[in-house]
Amino acid sequence: MSIEQISSKQIGKEANCNFCQAGITISFNWKYALENSKSDLPKNKDLYVNPIKLKKGTLFQCKSCGGHWYLDSDEQFMNHVKDEKLETIELWSNSGQKLSSEQVEALRLIGSTPPDLYGNGSKFTETPCEVRTKNGETFECAIVSIQSHAPFEDWRDYKLASEIESISVSRYALPLEVRLKTTQADEIRMGFAPTLVQLSNGKNIILNWTTNFLKLVGVETAETTVCSERVNTSNMPEIYQTNEKVVYFIADSGDHEAGASNKAFNEDTQKPSLLRKLKRLLGAH
Repeated sequence: MSIEQISSKQIGKEANCNFCQAGITISFNWKYALENSKSDLPKNKDLYVNPIKLKKGTLFQCKSCGGHWYLDSDEQFMNHVKDEKLETIELWSNSGQKLSSEQVEALRLIGSTPPDLYGNGSKFTETPCEVRTKNGETFECAIVSIQSHAPFEDWRDYKLASEIESISVSRYALPLEVRLKTTQADEIRMGFAPTLVQLSNGKNIILNWTTNFLKLVGVETAETTVCSERVNTSNMPEIYQTNEKVVYFIADSGDHEAGASNKAFNEDTQKPSLLRKLKRLLGAH
């Protein structure tokens, strides 16, 4: 059984446009909207005009408000695009964003962070690292994101892979074993999927959901380890609050081999967690 996302909306916001619902709707399942007559999602194809074919997917404008919307190459999801993302999308579409063989090897050695148990992150192959750009900037908390869709997400600070001079291990990136463990964490209550880890100073803390970076004074992030004991919800240690500014360097999906180093490990270790979830949902013991 699979569950298809229908739409993502911003709670407490009002629509800027009564037709495309920009302002409250972040994205919606285009196929569902067209096929389901009872859906309240925008479904009129004539509403979306001025199509611009990108190297992956199509950019539209709302006929009423002029707002931009991005339809992925599978024509499944329509995503609202803020104006400030248009320049990056144009640059991405009009140029190749291939990684060099040295950069691919650097990412392979670091190891990519896989999607979590619920499929979050499944459209990306992401590797936390340090990036030095061709203009001399250094980003200690960077993620190289190999993907086949346009860089439209407004919560991501996107740059292009073509800006990368070199890739190296970030002193703030968690070890691969820890990152993998955070992707396998069950959501034990709404918005809370904990992983208990021990820091280099001997203190235990909780990482919530998938975590790539950890930046604390007096802590060597590379020495972080996964604790064997389970999380005690009645006496929990501190929950780590991420405060790192992460920059995402988008690369074309042809470089998928960069994430191959942990693929088999991830598949093997996620299967037991998925089985436990199914048993719990079905009431088995």
